[in-house]
Amino acid sequence: MSTSDQTKAHLAKVLKVQMQHKPLDRITIAELSAAAHVNRNTFYYHFDDIYALLKWTLEADIGRKVMQDLGAATWETKYQL
Repeated sequence: MSTSDQTKAHLAKVLKVQMQHKPLDRITIAELSAAAHVNRNTFYYHFDDIYALLKWTLEADIGRKVMQDLGAATWETKYQL
């Protein structure tokens, strides 16, 4: 995983934690960056706004799940149908 992807994954992880405590529209870039121990400029280097981070997070999570599912011998085996 590249350094850029590691940073994005770390920001996504911090976003998930913060979303457990408050709604997305109340989370600021400043507090997200502080919680992630990165500079606000680092956040903006990777994402335009918090919604872009949320989109990246969802796409990464879904992509990971799909790749896990593709590793199963059959769909029936994976989901025990």
